[in-house]
Order: sequence, then C-alpha cells, then structure tokens
Amino acid sequence: SAINPEGCSVVELPDITANRRADVSGRWMFNGEQVSKRIYSPEELRQQAEAKKVKLLEEAETVITPLARAVKLGIATDEERQRLKVWEQYSVLVSRVDTSKPDWPDKPASQ
Repeated sequence: SAINPEGCSVVELPDITANRRADVSGRWMFNGEQVSKRIYSPEELRQQAEAKKVKLLEEAETVITPLARAVKLGIATDEERQRLKVWEQYSVLVSRVDTSKPDWPDKPASQ
C-alpha cells in the first residue's frame, strides 16, 4: 500500500524547504538513521543498463529510419548518407554493449 510500501522505508521528515524538494525516484534510502544514496545490486545495475540500451537503440532507429528511406528512394543528400552511416555504426556499437559492465559509445550529433 502507499502507507507501507513493500520493500521501502517510511520516515517522517521535518517540514523544511530541502525536504519539500525531496527526490522520490527511489535512488535514496533510509537506513534507520539517515537518508543515503541507494546502493544498487549488480543485477539492478544490469537491468538499468539493459533499459538504457533499449532506449538508445530506439532513439537510433528513429534517426536511422527516415535516412535509410531517403537512401532507398535515391533522394538522400551526401550529408544524409553520411549521417546514416554514423548512426548505423552507433546502433551496432550500442547493441554490442555488455550490460553487466557497460561502456557506452558516444552518441552522434543530432544534425
């Protein structure tokens, strides 16, 4: 329930400005004495990296698709062909990232 969420700690904090700006992302935990930055397990870190990988690949595809279509139709500019090559290389590199120890490639410039 919201009053006693499973796997979470509930603590009353003083009504001060800093606490009203509290980060409720789950990246912080109460250890019984103080609020501290959450330490993620290796599996949680892998899952986060996997989610990032999916997001980056989806983003790459949104750039690649219209560029590839322009090339296929024979109406791509030299700049579009070059952008397509760079984004496809980036997409391949992202797809090869080992999510247990991610080393992300640099994202190409948007334009």
